[in-house]
Amino acid sequence: MAMADQLGKSVELDQMIIDHALNAIKNQNLTAQYFGINVSAASAHDDKFMIWLERRLIKEGDFAQRLVFEISELGLQQDITASKRFISMLHRCGSRLTVERFGVGLTSFKFFREIKPDYIKMDASYTRGLEDDKNNQYFMRLMVDLAHRIGVRVFAEGVESLEEKQIIEQLCLDGAQGYFIEKPKELL
Repeated sequence: MAMADQLGKSVELDQMIIDHALNAIKNQNLTAQYFGINVSAASAHDDKFMIWLERRLIKEGDFAQRLVFEISELGLQQDITASKRFISMLHRCGSRLTVERFGVGLTSFKFFREIKPDYIKMDASYTRGLEDDKNNQYFMRLMVDLAHRIGVRVFAEGVESLEEKQIIEQLCLDGAQGYFIEKPKELL
């Protein structure tokens, strides 16, 4: 991804990945499941990419509702106006948005309220050692309460132990992702 960014090829790479993923999902008849697809900020802020993706999602019809696009918090902050347009387009097409690596940027509550993602994934740095860090637990609980009040579901990234999973459940997060839950699998 970093090389694609350096070469100005992020948009083409994201289009190729999305096409490949959607074709694989349809060919394997997995259209009843939900899928998360990472998108670079460069693509999300590119008008041509947004038009291409909107057409692709409209073509997919009901299946578009089973797609959750993931963009990093820092990426969304690079161009808030373009980010809002991208999120609005996803919602019009029935897709959803996850802000991943949430909590590592300098996000203000105003930004969080304005973009109103469907989901946030708390960065793994908040999960590591969670069972021993009462301050971090308190912060996570506050974020969960705030997010739930505005209709946003909260997930934890980087869950790698039973203890972390149990604390996350006690803090009322909506879900978890990490090697303890399941290792990544190939779609093909």
